[in-house]
Amino acid sequence: MKNNKTYAVHLPDYRNANPYQSLLASALSKEHVETTFIPFSRSLLPLTRSIKGLKNIDVVHVHWIIDILQPLMWTKSNLVFYIKFSLLIIDVFLVRLRGKKVVWTVHNKLAHQQLNTKRELLVRKWFAKSVNRVIFHSNEAQELVSNMLNIDIRSKSKIIFHGNYIGSYPEPSNSKMNMRDHYGLPNSGTLISYVGVLRPYKGIETLIEAFTKVEGDNTRLLISGNPNSIQYKAQLAQLTLANSRISTDFQFLPEQKMIDYLAISDIICLPFSDTLTSGSTILAMSYAKPLILPESAKVFGCVPTNGAFYFGEEESLANVLNKVSKLTDLKLQKMGEANFLQAKKMSWETVGKLTTVAYQ
Repeated sequence: MKNNKTYAVHLPDYRNANPYQSLLASALSKEHVETTFIPFSRSLLPLTRSIKGLKNIDVVHVHWIIDILQPLMWTKSNLVFYIKFSLLIIDVFLVRLRGKKVVWTVHNKLAHQQLNTKRELLVRKWFAKSVNRVIFHSNEAQELVSNMLNIDIRSKSKIIFHGNYIGSYPEPSNSKMNMRDHYGLPNSGTLISYVGVLRPYKGIETLIEAFTKVEGDNTRLLISGNPNSIQYKAQLAQLTLANSRISTDFQFLPEQKMIDYLAISDIICLPFSDTLTSGSTILAMSYAKPLILPESAKVFGCVPTNGAFYFGEEESLANVLNKVSKLTDLKLQKMGEANFLQAKKMSWETVGKLTTVAYQ
């Protein structure tokens, strides 16, 4: 810390794909924390190499670790893996020996890329043990990860909720009715939507299959977003082709269009599981939308009990969709209002203050 300022370097730099880091940096700046963003170095000592040449660094704040996991996972030889793994842990301690604090925000339970689970759990366990501070977005996430890794890291953990997206995106371009007309969707009936990036692990196929069991013609499903491959786009197109009640927009969504799709929706369904937090969930809450989520999403720790329907072992997604299709607009609106009130409490100002404390 110099001149009453704290200097933090955040890595990797995912600001182009997600506003989370930019909003965090802005909040930290109000707490006299100056933030620099850099990618991970492609090195056996990724942290040390990444910050080489950077002066006055007090904190090295690590977010997603997929870029340092993958080189370890690709190694076929167990001996080589353990050598690389050991070097990574040594790397953390080398940074700490230079007087830097290493902080890790755990965004994911495991990498979405389906790596070698045994190896990944080992790396995550020792990475968590090695850093100075571990940040979770909820108490539920902290408990889940501690149990999964079989370690007690409460003494070095800090619970800091994910900030909201209120005011971070444009306002809807028109009224709900006019926008539904513009996008070729009926004004009557319930519109259930998935808005966001389309990936195989997001559970989109499960949503499509469940929706085919929804009774009546007055409920529509909108699936919008950019598939991660041509093959996956073709797969989703084939699954939705025969159902005239399903509308799709398989392309990159500019911010305005994404917000318009949120605005015309009556409820947002996010069927993915095995993650610790969800920007899509918080975005929906920030725009006062009720939610349909898997039981595993309770780990987010931010959705009020009256703001979502959950599906899982006790109740199938198809049953939940059928239940939602029979709800009044007023009921859905009240659920959305509950989510918005909760989102308002999740201010970036508070996130900035709590993160600054975590750096100390």
